[in-house]
Amino acid sequence: MSNQNGWPPGNGWPPAPGAPPPPSQPQSTPGGFGQAPPTPGGFAPPPQPGYGQGYPPPQPGYGQVPPQPGYGQGYPPPQPGYGQGYPPPQPGYGQAPGYGNPMPPAAPAYSGSSGVSRLAGWGGVVLTLVVVLAVKLVARGAVRGVFDRFGDRPVLSGVTAPLGAVTPRALPPDEQVSAKLDPYITQCLNRFSSSVLRSRRRYLSWTTAVEGPTGRERNVFGLFPVSGNPADCAAAAQRSAQMQPSLPDVEAAAQRYIAALQTVQPVIDQAHAYYSRHNYRDDQMAQGRAMHAPLMQAFHSFEEANRQLSAAVEHHQDLATTQLLARLQSDPSRQFEYRLRSNQRLARQIVNLVDKAQVSNEGFIEGIDPAALLALTGAYEAGIDAMARDAAARPSEAAAVRMYSSYARASDSYLTAAKSFARRLRDHVAYDMRDLEGPFADSHDGTPQKVVREFNDLVRAYNFLF
Repeated sequence: MSNQNGWPPGNGWPPAPGAPPPPSQPQSTPGGFGQAPPTPGGFAPPPQPGYGQGYPPPQPGYGQVPPQPGYGQGYPPPQPGYGQGYPPPQPGYGQAPGYGNPMPPAAPAYSGSSGVSRLAGWGGVVLTLVVVLAVKLVARGAVRGVFDRFGDRPVLSGVTAPLGAVTPRALPPDEQVSAKLDPYITQCLNRFSSSVLRSRRRYLSWTTAVEGPTGRERNVFGLFPVSGNPADCAAAAQRSAQMQPSLPDVEAAAQRYIAALQTVQPVIDQAHAYYSRHNYRDDQMAQGRAMHAPLMQAFHSFEEANRQLSAAVEHHQDLATTQLLARLQSDPSRQFEYRLRSNQRLARQIVNLVDKAQVSNEGFIEGIDPAALLALTGAYEAGIDAMARDAAARPSEAAAVRMYSSYARASDSYLTAAKSFARRLRDHVAYDMRDLEGPFADSHDGTPQKVVREFNDLVRAYNFLF
């Protein structure tokens, strides 16, 4: 019987020079796991404190041997929000930029009322939308991606209140519009659009829209499923259609959206099952080739329906925002709220301009006036600075805004991303096309995708202000 170090009883540490290890003691190879590599004298030093006999100590959270990327526990760990899927979808394409409150957002940008759509925001009426960014590569087709959708929040369609107030009051016309748009945003656009477009992005990350799967691909990633029941969107649209005021363009666009969603989801689910079960290995991709055309047609129809509904919602959101800001500006007790909403509107105007970006085959941004973008970023920077001064001058109003500091930080991050893109546009600096098309395009400084990602982060922060 040996002691805890594997040496015969009575032998202390260190053992006598030259004494061989006991036959039962396995020899460790240098760099291996188990006991430490033998020393030149043939003896293993005692195990490292706290790790038993492991050498080197196992990495925290991974046992003794870190698993290979993409397998088991994942090393490095998978990206948050994407599970172990690779590559993660590009942020920046889904519904539209967000606002935060009264007016639900449509295509790009939402956060607040009228023009500031809200996910839990101003006056408790509107949720915000995710941004849809289409960076179109000239002669190469559009670069599309999908943003994370925001979580659903309760719709407060009957009452609204100024910052910090709790007394219900009748909705003014602009907030009535926001309340009506809210179900379309929370139960349709924010709930399904980014998920469907993310699935499309995943599918086209390993195959092409024109040729489709061939069976000769090195990697087959399949596509992401779309969770949720389209009936929830249909019920929300029906409920909203009964609310005043009447918005025929939104209501008609919503019906087209629902029809496209009901078509694309089962096609995606069928394809997801086929690829996730690796059935293409049994039929040489025969079913994959057969599903490609219907899948792309369903994606195309949904994209168009999503664009139409987002545009209709955004149009009415903007009208309501203008009315809301006029009311806030004339109310001395709501000046801090006015500043917040004004800044959020400027933020959306910036991302809407970035949304028009086109990239030439040489990697240069086209389709945007650099002077116009620099003017907007300058105005937004001035607004952020003024907001900070207002927060210091009106501490009671600022204190009523929960998580204001998070929103202020998100504003600075968005401003930095927007200015980096504007400088690159102004200086006519070309992009490496891999930076624009790769799975991490939203992480590269100065890319349109990063501007949209930071905008969506700003919207998320805005929607939690109150």
